[in-house]
Amino acid sequence: MFCAMLGTVAGNVGLTLGAHGGVYIGGGIVPRIVDYLAGSEFRTRFEAKGRFRNYLRAIPTNVIIHADPSFIGLRALVEQQFGAKTIAFLVRNLRGGNMTTTDNPYPLPAEMSPTLLRVFFYWESLKRGDNNMPFWDDVKLSTLSDLTDRLLLIDVFANPERFRFNFTGKDFVESDESLAGKFADEVELRGQLKYLRSQCSATVEGREPTLYHRQGSATGAAFSRLLMPMWGDGHIGMLLGALDLAY
Repeated sequence: MFCAMLGTVAGNVGLTLGAHGGVYIGGGIVPRIVDYLAGSEFRTRFEAKGRFRNYLRAIPTNVIIHADPSFIGLRALVEQQFGAKTIAFLVRNLRGGNMTTTDNPYPLPAEMSPTLLRVFFYWESLKRGDNNMPFWDDVKLSTLSDLTDRLLLIDVFANPERFRFNFTGKDFVESDESLAGKFADEVELRGQLKYLRSQCSATVEGREPTLYHRQGSATGAAFSRLLMPMWGDGHIGMLLGALDLAY
């Protein structure tokens, strides 16, 4: 019944808007039942518009299955507007022209994946006024609930400089062991946490986002790890991290 009703509504939309290029369906339900939808009454009901049947028969229907379709469109739009170096242009301009310093050992690349860009944009959206970084108490991981397994929060301590795991998404660890409350210098940093202490230090010292990328090899899969500083109690008090295993 759901697929049939969806077909009726989609047909109404296609007819009303004259969607000759096709009707595209996204969301959280339909991409999970593509095979079931294909065998349902969806298409029959889509075309069941009396004398407009032949008109609707020529309109294709598509299901959007990409995890981040809005960012694919955003990237294409920005590339059309600004040219080949669009992502670098976008990142630099969002940061108010304050580009990653040339001597930063973990500079932001010219391009970032949709997942990392999404977290980066969220970090940018939290800035207050002219501040060059957000306050850590404004971060709400629930805003990025579908990326929870790829997120990281690290508490920063000074004199001596130490880094403590506040929240660690499942994709960062290789076992079910919880790192919450543990300091980075107390555990073995391997896999997706390799060189984390060094990157944390660079992020704090540079007061800007950093990115570590590891090429895939026989010893491990490729991944990219983004860290962004956040202010609190008169100093950088926390780092927000994100991981992309497919970039």
